[in-house]
Amino acid sequence: MLDAVRLRAALAANPYPDGTFQGSRLQFVFLSGPADPARFADLDPAAHAPDDYRIGDRVLYLHTPDGLSRSALATELLRSARLPGLFTTTRTWNTVRKLLALAEQAEEDTGP
Repeated sequence: MLDAVRLRAALAANPYPDGTFQGSRLQFVFLSGPADPARFADLDPAAHAPDDYRIGDRVLYLHTPDGLSRSALATELLRSARLPGLFTTTRTWNTVRKLLALAEQAEEDTGP
């Protein structure tokens, strides 16, 4: 379950500056545990341009300007061999913002 704290932290740590992406083209791949950067060392960013990714704290940020369904990088990035034993859920930047608003509203409704 993604709570407001985790959603807020993922948005705050987003390595792509606002205004440099379409909200539907930036995916947050939430992980059940930390990703091992060594498992991604063989990915050549230039070979997958304009797609790009960054590893965060239990989240991968995946920028796919031409769309997720057209992204060879997404296919490579999310291979189970790169994320052994981890569960993932992927949401767009737009959706993460909406989920955060809902989570914050739920916090307000339930109180401290």
